[in-house]
Amino acid sequence: MSEHLVRATDVARFYGDVVGVCDLSVTIPRGTVGLLGPNGAGKSTFLKLLVGELKPSRGQIEVLGETPFSNPRLHARLGFCPQQDALWEELTALEFVEFLLRLSGFEAATARSKGLQALERVQLADVAHRRLKGFSKGMRQRTRIAQAIAHQPELVVLDEPLTGL
Repeated sequence: MSEHLVRATDVARFYGDVVGVCDLSVTIPRGTVGLLGPNGAGKSTFLKLLVGELKPSRGQIEVLGETPFSNPRLHARLGFCPQQDALWEELTALEFVEFLLRLSGFEAATARSKGLQALERVQLADVAHRRLKGFSKGMRQRTRIAQAIAHQPELVVLDEPLTGL
């Protein structure tokens, strides 16, 4: 097991002419780590690079000893709660978490059990069967955290985790 969670070497990510992250080199040790900085500093871009949602424009990034972009084996070891409030409104909280677990390869019964456990952990078990469209911002955020932790990942990445809480 490697001593670090993340190692980035000369990482850059550009959106056309816009710089998201430029020449970032950092090693992040195991443990709890927070990224602080002003709006536009590149925090969300860096987190998307960590979980493989974005590919670096240049440089190398390693998470748990693996390259994140297009790496299903690593994705199974990660939990990600993005900052965007994008939920399928017509689903219940449990259906949402279950669906994402099923996409990750869990059998129906296991997905249901893990989904309920995760919703219980974020104190939403009593509303697990309510549709997401009726949830407050804080409840929606806790549902997104539940989906990030439901499969008991080795690394949980939370982007703006306290929004609405």
